[in-house]
Amino acid sequence: MEYKTLVVSDGNCGDYANEYRMWLEENLPKHIALEWRENTSGVGDGMFDGNWNQIVGEASEWWEKFCTS
Repeated sequence: MEYKTLVVSDGNCGDYANEYRMWLEENLPKHIALEWRENTSGVGDGMFDGNWNQIVGEASEWWEKFCTS
């Protein structure tokens, strides 16, 4: 299984930042690392492969799963 990193900017989570972070820590598969960042200008977020190439669309799937849980 390919190793991935999910980078999340807390400013993109609104009032749910803490809850989303805790949910991700419990629900992300072992092959996906979580990198949590403060909402700082110039810092991007999303899902990345082992070479730090962005995987388009996959990051939003985790937010949708969180919202429907």
